Amino acid sequence: MPPSDAWERFARADAAVHDRARDAAVRRYVREELSPFSKHYRAAFERAGFDARGVRGAADLAALPATTPGDLLRAQALEAHRTDFLLRPTADAVKAEWSFGRKFLLGVGGRRAHAQLGRTYLPCTRTREAALGPGDDADGEVVVEHTRSDLELLGEFGARAFGLLGLDRPSERTLSLVSGAAASGPAAATGIDAWAVLQAGWQSGAHVAHDLDPRDAARVAEYAPTAVIGAADAVLAFLEAARGSSAIRPRTAVLLGVGVALETKRRVADALAALGAEDPVVCRAFTSGLARALLVEPPADVDAEPGFVTSPDLALYELVRPGTTEPAADGERAELLLSTLAARGTAVLRYRTGLAATAPLARTRCPWSSTTLPRLASDLAPL
Repeated sequence: MPPSDAWERFARADAAVHDRARDAAVRRYVREELSPFSKHYRAAFERAGFDARGVRGAADLAALPATTPGDLLRAQALEAHRTDFLLRPTADAVKAEWSFGRKFLLGVGGRRAHAQLGRTYLPCTRTREAALGPGDDADGEVVVEHTRSDLELLGEFGARAFGLLGLDRPSERTLSLVSGAAASGPAAATGIDAWAVLQAGWQSGAHVAHDLDPRDAARVAEYAPTAVIGAADAVLAFLEAARGSSAIRPRTAVLLGVGVALETKRRVADALAALGAEDPVVCRAFTSGLARALLVEPPADVDAEPGFVTSPDLALYELVRPGTTEPAADGERAELLLSTLAARGTAVLRYRTGLAATAPLARTRCPWSSTTLPRLASDLAPL
């Protein structure tokens, strides 16, 4: 379903509302998910003398060390520790740590409630993402286990992103270059990108063509896409190949990837204009398998860098001085730490993403979308 009216109000609320939602999510997640169900974080909390039950909000996480890609890689390399970062509920842990309300619903729900528990916590698919970091932390790919609940979370992020871009309107038709037949091309994206676009289309109710071969000009012309989403080079190649076709006239392009240059946005805008778009819209976007997120820039002038819109109720982003956990100063090039707040498969807290952006997160009202949600700087790139 498209984002609700409650979400639309939340997206335009003041910072205090967002902070309360973020802190409530941190409290619930640390107390009722990570502490009882994560073997890695239960041990990490004990080593740090961290009282999970006493957590009140995001500020309390400063007492914890960062999690590195190497931590995940080492755990995944050993059979005895392969599930250390997964949430694995047990009857005793549920009884001891869950709120009365959650235990009551589970108790009265019978088989249906227990089936939902499996849907929430049982991994059903996995993706991989590069381990970006110094030294040994950069050697390998992190395996991310996803449950059905995680895929729905990814879809919620995606539905919010599609709503921000207007791709969920009945008149819009989006051509995906990251899945189905498109995935056979050498520039096709892999991993979480395809899942993100698939789930975003499904949960937003948007018209998205996932299995349409972009090289089949006749079928693409029949579909008549108004928007294209995919890796920047794939989108640019598709638009340039479509020149001369009067039936293929998209006006919006969403460029997936980290570190997409402003010049690339300009080239894509020029390609859209060459196909007849009067006011082309080009937005950068990136996906995160660990966050189960699709984050996008709002529609803005091509030369603008409005930042990636975040969802403070679903994931926590911190900007710190590289190699430390100290908050970065305004204007400083900072390292991005990620904390999942709703994931049920592979879950991380204060994870070193290996990405950098200029601090701080923007908290002002966005002049292009009128939202007040925190925004990561558009200069996000590998550290």
